[in-house]
Amino acid sequence: MTSDHSAVKIPHVLTVAGSDSGAGAGIQADLKACAARGVYCSAVITAVTAQNTVGIQGVSIVPEEFVAEQMKSVVSDMDVDVVKTGMLMSFGIIKILHQQLQEYPIRALVVDPVMVSTSGEVLAGPSILPGFRNVLVKGGDLPDSLDAVDVFFDGEHLHELRSSHIKTRNTHGTGCTLASCIAAELAKGSSMLEAVKGKGY
Repeated sequence: MTSDHSAVKIPHVLTVAGSDSGAGAGIQADLKACAARGVYCSAVITAVTAQNTVGIQGVSIVPEEFVAEQMKSVVSDMDVDVVKTGMLMSFGIIKILHQQLQEYPIRALVVDPVMVSTSGEVLAGPSILPGFRNVLVKGGDLPDSLDAVDVFFDGEHLHELRSSHIKTRNTHGTGCTLASCIAAELAKGSSMLEAVKGKGY
């Protein structure tokens, strides 16, 4: 007896972000995080960076028209559950994303407002911060704290989320990875609070 696997729906996250040549953050971190969560991840690249563990040495922005072409290629052909964004280099790219999501609706949008890298490079301005229904504010970088305390707002209530603080300098890409893990859990059908708590609180 054979089984038909063609009907099995694999959860799908589309990441719209920059490429990290060092593979610690950006598109590369998103792909690895989603794969670790058992979720398929496609990608639209908004910028190509020259970077390593020390910092970002250069950024080349992908033309907006080509970002739109990449996005249309994916969403017009594949069944995307959740879109996760990272480095959105311009307001034009944000408009393209908005237009595509009007035409091809998805279950959820996870926005990681990548504005300043871990090493301090400014990557985008504050104009990319609109209002959202759910917000997670990370507190893992607070000095002199024994716990990493994050705050999650679900639109009605504040939830304080605590876990042990890990002392390490290896924090490059942790924001990308966290946002991708949340997106992956949402793609698998978790609620937002379940997806946020899935990080290990």
